[in-house]
Amino acid sequence: VGNGLGIRLPKPAAPAKKPIDVGTSNALSIVGRNLGTFEGRKLGIFATSGADVKTFKALVSAVEKAGGVCELVAPKISGIALSDGTEVAAKQKIDGGPSVLFDAVAILASEEGINLLLNDAPSQDFVRDAYAHCKFIAFNAEAKRLLERCGLTDNDLDDGCIELSSTNAIANFVKA
Repeated sequence: VGNGLGIRLPKPAAPAKKPIDVGTSNALSIVGRNLGTFEGRKLGIFATSGADVKTFKALVSAVEKAGGVCELVAPKISGIALSDGTEVAAKQKIDGGPSVLFDAVAILASEEGINLLLNDAPSQDFVRDAYAHCKFIAFNAEAKRLLERCGLTDNDLDDGCIELSSTNAIANFVKA
């Protein structure tokens, strides 16, 4: 750190007790505790106002039924209004709730909402970071435009990137 900052640091203090190497713990490891389910996992749903209420509710229901939890990330901290007018409070604002906080992410946008996100750096960072960290990514047809803006083409999208085009697609995402 000192070299990177261009400063000389003092010599480290001597520890009061010799450090103990405790090794790894499968109980604390996501990989070591891989249950093959959504149980105990968190889905970050990045959504805009006007997002389809049926898709949103079906996704939340499927994740919760599988033992996971959902947290809404929105363009505004006040939350969103779904396509039927249902208000949903946000837990995170997009520029303060990065995708690295979640085990998987979903991007649900309306046609109007996606147009607001296409040139928004935090929205693009959310998608790029999710992809770079190998998160499972669910998205609706409108949100695919944001993925494309981030440079993710159909050739880049693998089995971990699932378009939510049907109820079966939601079940497949949760199962994956």
